[in-house]
Amino acid sequence: MPVSPLTALLKVDPRLSLEGACTPEMLRALVEARGEEPVPSADEVRARFAPASREELAKAAAWRNGFFRTAEHFEALGHAVARAMLEDLVIHADLHVDALAHESSVLDLEALVTAINDGFDRATRDPDDAYVSWSLVIALGDEPARALDLVERLAKMQLQHVVGVALDADRCRPAAFKPALDRARDADLKRVVRAGLQGGAKQVREVLDVGADRISGGVHLTEDPAVTAHLRAHRMPVEVCLSAAVQAGVVKDHVHFPIARLREAGLYFVVGTDAPGTLGTTLTRELELMSKHHAWRLDDVRNAMKRAVDIAFLPPELRSGLMHRVESWRHRPIAV
Repeated sequence: MPVSPLTALLKVDPRLSLEGACTPEMLRALVEARGEEPVPSADEVRARFAPASREELAKAAAWRNGFFRTAEHFEALGHAVARAMLEDLVIHADLHVDALAHESSVLDLEALVTAINDGFDRATRDPDDAYVSWSLVIALGDEPARALDLVERLAKMQLQHVVGVALDADRCRPAAFKPALDRARDADLKRVVRAGLQGGAKQVREVLDVGADRISGGVHLTEDPAVTAHLRAHRMPVEVCLSAAVQAGVVKDHVHFPIARLREAGLYFVVGTDAPGTLGTTLTRELELMSKHHAWRLDDVRNAMKRAVDIAFLPPELRSGLMHRVESWRHRPIAV
């Protein structure tokens, strides 16, 4: 089978869940190295994350997250995820971390973030000329009071690489989180909200009223002309994760994701992986799926990566360098 030239493309992933990037093999290796508990088989891990409802997938994620309890666990996870990024030539990712799910008496927020950063730092020191950058987006959870407390702590601590917060509108009433999102805005923390998947256009309208800097979802964004016009006028970035939408049953298959409607509406959308370890995918594969099922050609892929650099949570000087690296890729037709 011919190798797709996309494997040689330098890439930027606008949505990468740290815990979701953990493959069954990674999880087994990390647990086995600790020698503390029974090691789940790879088949057991895959079975838990088979296509299912979002409620069942949330339970599976909670099960997986339970294996990560100490700073050492997160240092090892950060290192493994960074190495996987390097293998796929992902040179930057906006990483989402469910910190509230992991905080405990032995692991506070600062220690967790420091451990992740240490793992990434170690991965980039291992091989010669390795390069990867990352930003951390912290999930707000589903309790408004805890979310506000989290944002207050983030604003005060100013932890390295932490640039924003994330909310899942399918798990809560967005309006209840307005105080937390407003405080995040005031603290110069970016706000990413997952919406327009299961909740429809009405949910997206509520999210826009509450406040967001980026929307993750994309399935129902073009159903309300007013929503579409707002997103287009404000050039609001939209994250698209095909395989994640299929796994959660939001769309029937990759073909039915409404990419053409997003494009025709003039929306500023980017392609991410969300949970590549759980889904058995990579950013290269997600771009190949766009080529196979949505007739993307070379310019589409190149422009998608340029948009990803443009909207990545980065300082201007680093953004300029990443844009140059992406644009320097030698362009060849995509093999499909």
